[in-house]
Amino acid sequence: VRAGTPPIAGAPTRWCVALLRPGREVLRNLATAVRDALPREPGDALIPDVLSREHLLAKDRALTDFLAERLQGRGLLLVLDQFEETFTVSAPEDRPYLDALLVRSLQDLEVPLYLVTVMRSDCAGDFGRHFPLLAEQLNRGSLSVRYDLPPLRAHGLREAVLRPAERAGRVFEVGLVERILREAGAAQVSDDTEETDAPDAVLPLVAHVLHALVGREPSRVLSLRTYEALGGVAQALTRSADTLLASLCGEFDEKHIRSLLVALVELHPQGRDTRRVLPRAVALSAAGSDEGERARVDAEALLLRLSGSTPGVARDVLPVRLIAIRGNGERAVVDLVHEALLREWATLRGWLREDREAQLLHRELARATEAWLLHKHSGDELWRGGRLVRVEEALTPTVLRPNERAFLKASIEREHAEVAARERERAEKLRAAQEL
Repeated sequence: VRAGTPPIAGAPTRWCVALLRPGREVLRNLATAVRDALPREPGDALIPDVLSREHLLAKDRALTDFLAERLQGRGLLLVLDQFEETFTVSAPEDRPYLDALLVRSLQDLEVPLYLVTVMRSDCAGDFGRHFPLLAEQLNRGSLSVRYDLPPLRAHGLREAVLRPAERAGRVFEVGLVERILREAGAAQVSDDTEETDAPDAVLPLVAHVLHALVGREPSRVLSLRTYEALGGVAQALTRSADTLLASLCGEFDEKHIRSLLVALVELHPQGRDTRRVLPRAVALSAAGSDEGERARVDAEALLLRLSGSTPGVARDVLPVRLIAIRGNGERAVVDLVHEALLREWATLRGWLREDREAQLLHRELARATEAWLLHKHSGDELWRGGRLVRVEEALTPTVLRPNERAFLKASIEREHAEVAARERERAEKLRAAQEL
């Protein structure tokens, strides 16, 4: 998508392009992407933020009216990348509003909005259920076009292996390309065999082992011996990640490394886990930044090391980064570099299997705490009864963040006050009955 989109007949000659990955706060991210795509005008800082979450929730024409006023003959290409995050990561309560906002803007022919959504094929079946208005709009014949991108074919994978190496002046030892293709799961290892699809996770795994192979091999010829030392397609990513993890454990608390990486995974009860985008501040908290000034400094350093942004890794550690940091300042977000880590890195998979129910409960607690803070410590958001018991049984205080501990403390105090009030009422009724 970022490489280019096909020409659109009758489209404006001047364009603004808004690139958006939904994330947890999809409405806020939508507003930020649209504002950043449009030219700034004098006095912008003085007018009310008509794209604030509150405005977007209150008025389904908020986006339409804003674009009608500000585009001024330009077209807006809105690219929603990894659209599946809207129903795997984003707040569920925001979905119907996003559905209505996009459809209203697309239906207004005075607003030259062009929408590109990019979604994993295995999530396509959930699209219509979560976005019924948009699904209906996209099914209206000439108004929309759907492109199904098939998996990379074996011949294409061979080209993806050979051509970059050729441009870099490298050659493969005889038989190594076929070995890579075979281990990647591509059946075609010669020109006269039937072409088949390569598995979905092939490209990131092949890309990683080739990157490591070029970095490790000193000669012009990329050798089979070096490839085998790396672990091949199947093991190179796991070995690289484990080696990096081992090097970090000497500097950082493994508890914080584990907490951060697990926090970057969106857990689903059905087991189809996905990457989770976190604001940088939340990622730092997961890395232990709330535990004091020294812990805050360590958390910042850990994020940089995991993202490959700082030197310090030993020379024999394979070139790998586990997380990506995008954006700057308060808008910076953090996520895993690729979902291949969820499927292929045994250490991370093991962490996700362990205490899975406790992790899901912790996520539920985090969302409840967020709602409590958003509603200014409203008593209506506090927990009671069974959920408090489950937290006490499943989660130790050391894994909880300060706001979560404050939320639980307020919930427990409220429940104790309610129990005490019921006891007083019961005692008063008993005393009154005895006086009769």
